[in-house]
Amino acid sequence: MQRILQNLCRASCHFLIICIAIVLLPRARGGQEEVDVKNSWLSTICNGTQFAFPFILGKTYELLLGPAVLEDSNLLLREELELRSTWNMLDASSKGSPYVTPEDERRKRLDAKACGKLALEINSRVDVRQKVRWQKVSDCKICRSDVEEWIQKNAREAQILRHLASYAALHTSYSVDLICFSLDEIAHRKFVMNREANLSLTAGNMHESVHPGGESSTCSANAWQLCMESSGQERMQQQETKGGNYQDDVYLGKKTLLSDLSIYYKKVAHQFAKIMGGDALTEHRHVLEEMLEHGESPKVVHTFLLQNFPGLVNNTAQARERAMQYVQEVFQKVLLRDADPDALEVYSELLVQGAHERELEFILKRSEEFRLLCMAGNAVTCDEAIQTVAFQYHNVLERPPDPKGLSRYAREVVMGYLTADSIRSDLENSPEFQAGPGMLRRVSMIARNISEQHEHCLKTCCPPSSSSSASTSLRKSCSKKCRHLKGLSGDSCSLQSKDLIIWVESVLWGKHPLVDFFRTNLGSLKKYRISTSLVVEKFIEVLGRYPDTPAMLNLIPKVASGEMNITHLVKTLESSEERTQKWLVSRQPKRLGELINKAEMLAELLLENGIELGDMSPCFITSEDETEDKKVTMNVASTKTFCRKVGEVLESLQTTWNSKSPVLGKKTAPESEPLSPIAILLQEDDKELWKMVESLSNVAGIQNSMLVVFSLANFSRDSLNKIKGIDFARTRILFLPTRPDLIQLDASVAEKLHWSWLQEMMFRNIEETKSWTGDVVTIFGVKALTSDFLRILEAARAFQMNFCPLCWSIAMDSTCEESQSSDEEDNLICVNKGKLGRTIAFNSSMYDSISKEKFELIPTSWNFSLYYLMQTDKLSSLSIGPAVPRAHDISCLKGIQDYLELHLQYFKLGFHKSRFDANALWMEETKEEPGQQLAKNSLFLPGLGFVSLT
Repeated sequence: MQRILQNLCRASCHFLIICIAIVLLPRARGGQEEVDVKNSWLSTICNGTQFAFPFILGKTYELLLGPAVLEDSNLLLREELELRSTWNMLDASSKGSPYVTPEDERRKRLDAKACGKLALEINSRVDVRQKVRWQKVSDCKICRSDVEEWIQKNAREAQILRHLASYAALHTSYSVDLICFSLDEIAHRKFVMNREANLSLTAGNMHESVHPGGESSTCSANAWQLCMESSGQERMQQQETKGGNYQDDVYLGKKTLLSDLSIYYKKVAHQFAKIMGGDALTEHRHVLEEMLEHGESPKVVHTFLLQNFPGLVNNTAQARERAMQYVQEVFQKVLLRDADPDALEVYSELLVQGAHERELEFILKRSEEFRLLCMAGNAVTCDEAIQTVAFQYHNVLERPPDPKGLSRYAREVVMGYLTADSIRSDLENSPEFQAGPGMLRRVSMIARNISEQHEHCLKTCCPPSSSSSASTSLRKSCSKKCRHLKGLSGDSCSLQSKDLIIWVESVLWGKHPLVDFFRTNLGSLKKYRISTSLVVEKFIEVLGRYPDTPAMLNLIPKVASGEMNITHLVKTLESSEERTQKWLVSRQPKRLGELINKAEMLAELLLENGIELGDMSPCFITSEDETEDKKVTMNVASTKTFCRKVGEVLESLQTTWNSKSPVLGKKTAPESEPLSPIAILLQEDDKELWKMVESLSNVAGIQNSMLVVFSLANFSRDSLNKIKGIDFARTRILFLPTRPDLIQLDASVAEKLHWSWLQEMMFRNIEETKSWTGDVVTIFGVKALTSDFLRILEAARAFQMNFCPLCWSIAMDSTCEESQSSDEEDNLICVNKGKLGRTIAFNSSMYDSISKEKFELIPTSWNFSLYYLMQTDKLSSLSIGPAVPRAHDISCLKGIQDYLELHLQYFKLGFHKSRFDANALWMEETKEEPGQQLAKNSLFLPGLGFVSLT
C-alpha cells in the first residue's frame, strides 16, 4: 500500500511540473503569448488598431478606478515614467518584443496586442482593494426609476455622477451603502433641477466621447482625453456649452456629496443609539459615529452595538416602539401618509435588526404605490407638492413643515383635493398662527389703525397756527373723540413711540375695542401692567421661563379682572406637566453630579483663600494629597439633612464667596488715576477663555483698571485656574447663585437675571466699585479686546460729557449707522439711535433708571429689554461708541495673535503715551434732534417682537 501511495505522489509531481512548464514556456520565449482583447475588459481600451501610450495608461486607470483617479497627476506621472523605463529595458534585452519603441512615436502607435499587454501590466500595479471598492460603488443603484431613466439618457450627468462615485470610492472611507444613498440623493436633486428648468439635454452614452486618435505629442497620462478625434472634442464642447462647466459641476457635486455623507452617518448613529438604547445610549453615540466615519458599514456597527453595550441595548417592545416612530417619519416623507399596521410592524422589526432609515426610503421608492403616486403623470408631482406645502408653511407660520403636516397636505395636493390657497387658508386658521405670526399681524393692524385715528385727530384738533381760533363745536368734538391728546407726552400735537406702545398694549392686554378707541378711558391700563408683571414673575419662579403669547393673552386679563388670583395662578403652574418634567430633569444623576463637582471646587477655593465653610463644613470631607494640596469631597451621606440638598449647599457656598472673597491678581492699587472697571459675564464655560485673557493682558492701561470682575454661572476647574493665574490686573471672581430648587432657566431668562444681578453687585455691593462714579463696562461672553480698548473708552466718555449728555451708554462693539469712508474712520466717535451692543458701559444713575422699571420682569432678553426702555423713554434712545468695534467675538477669529496684529493700526493715535489724547478723535455730527421717535416703521413689544407699522 505504501509503494502505491509513493508512485501516485511521484506521478502527481511530474504532472504538476509539466503544467507549470506549459504555462511558463511562452514567457521564456520572449513574452510572445497571445492576448485576447476582443472578449475581455481589454476590448473597452484596445478596440482599434493603433494607440498612444498615454491614452492606454489614462484609459486603463479610468476603467479600473473611475475618472476621479485622473485628478492625481503625481500618480499618473510616476506610473508613466516607470512604464517607459520598463519599455526601454525590454527593448534592449529582447528583439521582437511587442514593447519595442517605434522610431517615430509621432506617426506610429502600439497595436492591439501591445495595448493589451500594457493594460495588463498596468492592471497588475493597481491596488486590488481600491479596484474592488470602486466596482462596488460603481454598481450603486438609483431607487427612483424615473431618475434612473433620465440619468441613463443624459451622458453628461451620468459622467458627473460616475466621477462623484469614483471620488467617494478613492478618497473617502465611508461605507459603500452610505455612498450609494448619497449618490442617489444627488441624482434626484439633479433630476428635479433639470425638470424645473425644463432643460432638454442630448441623450447619449457616457463613453461615446472617448476615442483614440490625435497626435501623441499633445497627449499625456494626466489628460488622456486630449487623445480624441476632432469629432469627439466637438461633442464634449457642445455638452459643456449646454450644461455649464463640467469641472465646476464636479466640484459642487463633491461638496454636496461630502455634506450628505457627514449627515447620513450621524443620522444612522443617532438612529441606532436612539432605537436600541434610548436616552442612555445616545451619550455613547460618538463611538458609533467614529466607526461609520472610518468606513464600517451600518451592519457592522449594529453588531458592535449588540456585542459591546449589552447593559444598555434592549431588543424589547420599547426598542420596537421607538423604531415605529422612525418608520412613521419615513412613510410620511416618501409615501405622504402614515404607515399601515402591518408595514409598521415589519419595518420597525427591520430597524431593530440593523436596517436604517435610508434603506427604508430605498425600499419605499421602488414600490408600486410610490410609482403610481409620484411618477404616474399626475398634474402635480410629489416633489412639486412638497415644495408648495413647504412654501406655505414658511410664508404663513414662518417655519419648516412638520413631517405629519407635510405628508397630509402634500398627498392631498397630489390627488387634487387641495390647492396652495386652501392650504394657506387652513394654516391661517390654526391656533399656532393665531398665537404667533397672526398675532404680530393683528398687533400691526392695531398699531396702524391707532396711528390713522390719531392723524385724524391731529388734522381736526391741531389746526395750523394761522387759524388758531377754533369753533366751539370743533373743541367739543375734540374733547369727545380725541380726549387722549391731553394725556400725550410733551406736545399734545405730536406722537412718540412711547404713546403708541401704551395704546397698542391697552388694546392687546386690556382688550379695549378699536372702534372709537380714543373715546375710552385709558387709565385702567395700569392694572394690566401690574398683572403682566405678576404673571411674568410667577412663570419665572415656577417654570423658569417667560410666558408665551397665548398664556399672556389668557392669563393677564383674568388676573387684572380678579377672575384668577395669584395663589390660583401658582397652583396652576405647579401642577402642570412642564413643571413636573423640569423637576425630574433637574434631579437626574448627571445633573446632580455636575452640581456636586461645582460645590467641591468652590469649597476648595474657599479653603484655599482662608475662608471657613461655616455651616456647610459637615457637608464636606477634607484631605491632603501628595502635593499637600487640600482636596475636598462632598459628603452627600452626611447625617445633616441639609447636606443632601445640593442646590442649597451650592447657593450657600456661592453667597459666602461673593461676600468674603479677596482681590486676586495684582495686589497693589493703580499707580495713576484708575480707569473704568470691567465686568465680564460668562454664562457658559468656554474653552476659548484663554484667548480673552491673552487679549486683556495686551490692553493698554489694564494694570490701572479699578477692577476686572469675572462673573461665572457655569465653570470648570480649568477656567478657574486661568482666571486665578491673571497677574496683570486686580481681579475678582463672582459666582451667580444657583436656584435652590435646581429648576433650569430658559437661556434668555438665565442670561438676563445674570446680567441684572451682576449690575447690582458692581454698583451696590463690591467694595471697590460701589463708590465708583464713572462708567462700568459689562462684557457679555468671551470677547477679544483691542489694545486701545480702555483708552478709547475714556475718550468716548469725555465726548459723551461734552457733546452728548443725553447719550445714556457707550457701546464698544457697535458700529456707525452708516459706513464711513474717511481715512480717519478709526478716530471716529458715533452717536447712534436705538442701537445696542453686548459690550456696553454706563454709570450708576443709568442703573437706577433701569432697576426701578422692574427690568427682570420685562418678558424678553436683557438687550431687547433695554431697547424697550428706550422706546418708552425710560432711557434715552441715544448711545455713543467708536466707529470701529473694540470688542469682537473670539469664535470668529482664527488666532488671537493674528487678531492683535490686525489692530496695530490703532497705534497710529499714539497709544504709547502715558495719557490718551482725546483731541485726536472727532465726532460725527447728528442731523436729528435728540428724543426723536425711535422707531419710524416698527415697534418692539416684549413677548411679541417687532411689529411693522407699514
